[in-house]
Amino acid sequence: KQQLCGNPSMTQEDLAQIIQDIVTNCLAKGDHKSIEAASKVVSNKFHEKTIGEFVENLLIEILETNQKTRISGGNLLVLLLKKSILDQSCLVQSGLNKIVENAADMFSVIPDFWNFLADIISPLFYSQTLPLGVLKDSKTILTEEMIGKYISSVLNQMGKSVGHLKVKKLWRDSDLDWADFVEKVENIQPFVEVHKLEWLGLGRSEATFSSSVQDLSGIEFGMLGTSSTSSLVDVSSAVSFESDEDDTSTESEEESQCEADEEEEEEALISF
Repeated sequence: KQQLCGNPSMTQEDLAQIIQDIVTNCLAKGDHKSIEAASKVVSNKFHEKTIGEFVENLLIEILETNQKTRISGGNLLVLLLKKSILDQSCLVQSGLNKIVENAADMFSVIPDFWNFLADIISPLFYSQTLPLGVLKDSKTILTEEMIGKYISSVLNQMGKSVGHLKVKKLWRDSDLDWADFVEKVENIQPFVEVHKLEWLGLGRSEATFSSSVQDLSGIEFGMLGTSSTSSLVDVSSAVSFESDEDDTSTESEEESQCEADEEEEEEALISF
């Protein structure tokens, strides 16, 4: 583990100046050498007591720069995690969750807030440096509408960066399900469609939703005479549910056809 050697009682002015220097001299360039240099600055200037403030202020500082700088900021965080200069809990609690908690205020000032945030944190997820399951934390922080905007921005940005097939695999491997984000089963399909995430399919939620639909529509209640009795009529055969998830054979064909593409995409990823 690489040590943090900075002053434990850094002033806010010093903190702001160091971050500004990192952004201007390193992240704006975006090359591997510059990001490596930025990681050394963080190691030398910050302390365990100040690294959380660094993460929080870095996210805010680079939000309104440009896409290249934002992605470089994400890659810096990837490198800091890989070098153990930064740990996951600090990144999530001091950085990601704090900025998400203030999303409503940020969104009112920065209309593209979610897309900008996605530029920064997508490299953390598609490099698998940060588990995709971290997205579940949003359910206790955001409204369902805001959750949709958040995960849609992140997942669709990841799809553009490394391909939908790789993101689908990460989604499955993380054991995530739409029920982790949506309260009511009947709202899952509209949620997925509105936020343009049909390409991920419905997963386990498909079976749950299909079963619920059949339970409700497979029963008819009738009244006989003056006494109320329940007459069960099986009409489940009339109910159909079309899944957005690829069937197994189709998905296998897709994975086979995209195998070569995956190898090319793998070479395009930034690795440290």
